[in-house]
Amino acid sequence: MDIKARIITPPQSFILTDKKPAVLGKVGESNYRLVNNAAEAYLSVTAEEKIRKTLGKLLGTKEEGEGTLIRLELSAAPADMPNAEQGYSITAQEGEIVLTGYGNHGILYAAVTLCQMLELEDGAVTLPALEITDWPDIERRGHQMESRFGTNVMEFDDWKSVIDDLMEKKNNIMSISLYGCWCVQYDGLISEYFFTSIPKYPDLKAPVVKKYYSPKQNKWINETITAPIAEKNFFGELCAYARTRGIELYPFFNTYGHNTFIPRLYPEVSAKFADGTPTGNGYCTSNPKTYEMLFDILDYIIDNFLTPNGVTSFDIGMDEIDDAGGTIGVNPDDLFGCYPAYCECEKCKDIPNYIKFVNHAIEVIKHLKEKGMKNIYICNDMFFRTFDPKRDFYVTPVIDNQRDEGADNSLIDTAYDNYLPHFYSELKKNGLEDVVVMNWWKYTDVPQRMSYTTDDIRSSNLRTMIKPMNGYYHWDLHHPSVKNSYIMAGYANELKCSDYASYSCWDRIFDRANSAQGALAWNYAAAGTAEDCTRAFCKRVFPTDVDTAVNAYNLLDLCNQEGFRTYEDGEKALDTRTLMERTCAYYINSYIAAGKPYPRNFPGESVEKILAKRQESEELLQFVLGTATTASCMFEKLASTPGCSRYFGQRLAWEANNIAILAADYIALLRMHDLSTRGIDEEARDEILELAQKRIDARLLHMEKAEEIKESYLIPSHLRNQSMLLQVFSDILSYVKVTAAQDIRLDFTDLSPIASKQFKILR
Repeated sequence: MDIKARIITPPQSFILTDKKPAVLGKVGESNYRLVNNAAEAYLSVTAEEKIRKTLGKLLGTKEEGEGTLIRLELSAAPADMPNAEQGYSITAQEGEIVLTGYGNHGILYAAVTLCQMLELEDGAVTLPALEITDWPDIERRGHQMESRFGTNVMEFDDWKSVIDDLMEKKNNIMSISLYGCWCVQYDGLISEYFFTSIPKYPDLKAPVVKKYYSPKQNKWINETITAPIAEKNFFGELCAYARTRGIELYPFFNTYGHNTFIPRLYPEVSAKFADGTPTGNGYCTSNPKTYEMLFDILDYIIDNFLTPNGVTSFDIGMDEIDDAGGTIGVNPDDLFGCYPAYCECEKCKDIPNYIKFVNHAIEVIKHLKEKGMKNIYICNDMFFRTFDPKRDFYVTPVIDNQRDEGADNSLIDTAYDNYLPHFYSELKKNGLEDVVVMNWWKYTDVPQRMSYTTDDIRSSNLRTMIKPMNGYYHWDLHHPSVKNSYIMAGYANELKCSDYASYSCWDRIFDRANSAQGALAWNYAAAGTAEDCTRAFCKRVFPTDVDTAVNAYNLLDLCNQEGFRTYEDGEKALDTRTLMERTCAYYINSYIAAGKPYPRNFPGESVEKILAKRQESEELLQFVLGTATTASCMFEKLASTPGCSRYFGQRLAWEANNIAILAADYIALLRMHDLSTRGIDEEARDEILELAQKRIDARLLHMEKAEEIKESYLIPSHLRNQSMLLQVFSDILSYVKVTAAQDIRLDFTDLSPIASKQFKILR
């Protein structure tokens, strides 16, 4: 394998020389000694540990020898090196390897690069003679970990493994969402997350519901816990650990949008209707108690977690605040009532909503700057959304209340007003423009669907974070997120922005996109296209059969791909993303939506949509079934191929099979529908029973495999969604088994008459 290809972030300069290689040892016998002359750099300790651990694992011994000298050095950076504190050089030849860091992070990144190049080949570890000089294009690189499924059950060691993974890709920032809220989905509960414990406000503990069928345990799981990160309050310990890995770990705490938990539990600070009734959504920005409580919480986080660990960054969110009419699904007692986030009390009613929004942002930013925060992140989207009913503006509609969770954004009118000039003026007036970083996010895989331009970003006059989505919907269907990373990296490269960090929830299955992000943020020119990034990943993970791996990925990507084609009449063509993720899969159907029952009619609503475009949908289902099945078989083969990663082969095979099983489920439902509409006789009854049993067996095997190969923190969310269609076919089987053929009445656009108690519990 090309040794350069082993490095996740392609170096700026890599030269193989004609000198003799450095020999580091053979199995059971070391031939190196390590000297750390950079001890004043605290990250040199981690660098030293990493080198020793890597060589110990490869050679099978922790003992040092007397051969090749590995020397860690600190030095002044070459003139004009960008982001020099993170720069480094490596020289290697017979008898000596010198790692020179031009700053604290540089010495660590030199060690990371060295360790990625080292492999055991023919029973020995050698490094060819080479010269590397390297630095990152973008100063701050990393991820935002959302408070959502998976992260809500991760333990301390799980989080540590995330931080270690980020270090391998030379990331230096990570935020964890400590507070975020979405509408009602499962169990009639608002989806609310609070990932810390605040002594002054002990009621701020959000429940985590685990509800799914476990084939491994052969039973239904139904329990409620508190997120471990909140119950054990270990965010501060994570900040300290991240610092030893060269990562600034800071909080994301949504301070206006995605905000129901605090105002619902403490109605005094809630936004109000005109009659003074709390909306339970958003804040009253004219009430001093709002800022007393909010600043109590922020100060506790800063004083106890951030300041002791040298953290000077804070993300205040402020995204996706509801439009003028308010948001449905945020009051469990009135699911379809609209509850706005903008207060209409006596003090607030005459203030335009965008002024409330900007004034609130200024208050929070001012306080955070006074507390020592130097990088305060705020989302861009509300500055480009017309949301104020007090002025004669077009109000952007919300489609099915799913803007951020899978709505077809092509249906959302792009009319907006630009509030950035007013915001920047207020920042300047208050001396805050130096600490604000505007977070520009967009999660499309299609360049034509970008909702802003680089000129829009420049117009903010602020430092810029570009935010792709690398991996979020791990509990649903696999996303080809590397395409979005590449699109967004193009923006970041053109703008020479200061920050590039993805929106994520953690699942190692997104390692291709995470690796691409690491490469694109470090050395955009060398990383290449999205296709190049995929091939680079496959070279590292499946080095003995790269072409098969690339082809398998290409097939997998086709099965959940965002489209942009239209027919001659202008109608949008059906694509696999719309069909599989937004129509067939359960997750999107768990959301409350205007004009539809809650719980949603699943899978009836999905079947109805498919029947409305029967021929096109069924052909696409057959295409997905065949394509995903082929991809799954290819990944399974890779899992057993010598030299290839068994872990990633199995996991990717599971992801491909997950899509194939979903397609097969709906093909079976369509066949059952056809049988039922013709009138069910004994032969049709037997066929329905056989189809249902096959779908149950396939799903159970698939779920059992998940429990075998997935990390424990993924299981509750993954298997809950899997359990839905398992129970659908179980209910069909149970009903048909005990019903005479002539008496069977099945309407596949509404299976509620035969729904079991267990199905209703899941809903």
